[in-house]
Amino acid sequence: MTRQLSRTETAHLVLVAVLTLSLVATFAHSYAIGQNYRNVTVDTRANINNSLPVVIGVIIEEGTGNITLTAGMNRTITCNATVRDYNGGSTIANVTAVYYDNTSADFNDADDHNNHYTNMNCTSVSASGYFANYTCTFPVRYYANASAQWVCNVTAYDVWNFTGSDYAWNYNVSRIDSLFALNVTPLIDYGDLSVEDISGSEIGNITNFGNVPINVSVYGYGNQSNDGLSLVCEVGNISIGMEKYGFDEAGDFDTQFTNLTNTATQISSLTIGRVTVDDTESFNTTWWRLYVPPNPFGECNGTVVFQAESS
Repeated sequence: MTRQLSRTETAHLVLVAVLTLSLVATFAHSYAIGQNYRNVTVDTRANINNSLPVVIGVIIEEGTGNITLTAGMNRTITCNATVRDYNGGSTIANVTAVYYDNTSADFNDADDHNNHYTNMNCTSVSASGYFANYTCTFPVRYYANASAQWVCNVTAYDVWNFTGSDYAWNYNVSRIDSLFALNVTPLIDYGDLSVEDISGSEIGNITNFGNVPINVSVYGYGNQSNDGLSLVCEVGNISIGMEKYGFDEAGDFDTQFTNLTNTATQISSLTIGRVTVDDTESFNTTWWRLYVPPNPFGECNGTVVFQAESS
């Protein structure tokens, strides 16, 4: 037997049908009804129109490993960074970088040529699709800290940064090696002498061109290493022990000056610290004298080698 619906039941079915049609029309592909409307599944939707930039890679010096600074000069250290922004690589407004020794400085410290360098405007190299490549350079002083914890921290900002929120960073770590380096007065000139003369004291300033304190060793030769000579003359020569060095310009030649030898010998009590303040030098002074034996004549030339060593 078939039961006829009441007027109230018919109204309820019509209302359900209308609601069903309305929902299906609004969420055409995101609507599912469970049995007897016990559950209803609806998709969600949003449109993200601003993506944060992400620094996805930083490489220091093309990943070459340990870094050796340049004696007495600056060396340019390079950090290459790749940035991704789903709004497009061309929406990157600026990239900055900080290169610092993490053992003695923090990211936000003021610049100090011993341990902290900042580049506020890295150079854009290329932009394609979601990605952009930047190069950040730093003129690192020869006396910058020797450390295995030099960090290059790169930060990227997109064109919406004016809201104060759209930036991201990444970093890499490198090692700056100890640099043993020195520079010396370019010429020790004893001037015009006669046989059996002892020259006056000639200055030999030794300057630390590295980033660690150094000791100094010296040796000499006439024409070639280990020839036992200090100078070779037009006629005859002068043996190695006739050339001497000391610390007192007016010191006694025999008792207060040390004979030069043909093997590297550390100069006793001579340590030269590293530079820590801009526009200064760290150096020490030696004095050199020469005894002329009876046999040589004419112009004489020789070589003294100064060698930087660990202190």
